[in-house]
Amino acid sequence: MSEESDFIFIDFAAIGRTVVTISDEQGSRPDPDWHREVLASQYVFIEFLAEQHLLAEGVEFKRSPDLVVRWLQLNQKGRRFARSEYDKWLRSVDKSGTSEAIKRDKLVKRWAKYCAKENQ
Repeated sequence: MSEESDFIFIDFAAIGRTVVTISDEQGSRPDPDWHREVLASQYVFIEFLAEQHLLAEGVEFKRSPDLVVRWLQLNQKGRRFARSEYDKWLRSVDKSGTSEAIKRDKLVKRWAKYCAKENQ
């Protein structure tokens, strides 16, 4: 098996620098909620990986606006799960006003389905 490449998986500071605007009949203006909601989703995902022991040995994260998560900081099972489910889960919670609790619940359900599929 070939060695996997390392790359930045999630860059919280880069998300924070992303310019997002709302354009409607009132004109264009910054979207005040986008950064908070996107960052909350990323934190929920990383914290879930940690809870499920899907990070490489010795890797720990805490919420920080400059947090960077590299691909090889996930263990093999974490990388398989992220590769398979991250984008699908993120699209499922990409709605304004989705609470962290709901995001986590959806992730728990996705994890259970993933584990069931892996154990077949």
